[in-house]
Amino acid sequence: MPANAKDYNQALTAAARDGHLPMTKWLFENGVTDPNAPDGFNKTALAYAIEKKFPEVEAELRSRGAHEKTQSPEGN
Repeated sequence: MPANAKDYNQALTAAARDGHLPMTKWLFENGVTDPNAPDGFNKTALAYAIEKKFPEVEAELRSRGAHEKTQSPEGN
């Protein structure tokens, strides 16, 4: 794993939250290792893209392996 991978994973949630498609693509090309990594608020980049209604960012995230979290009936 690249030394800066965690930073890029966290930056991905910020880029998605702001609807920044070029930055989202750049981050994937330069070091994102987990498109489903949650931020400090336990939200993923995909969750932000859906919530903020950024369909282009959502599509890019899904094409790179992002998926919505599913919870068990127990909430896990």
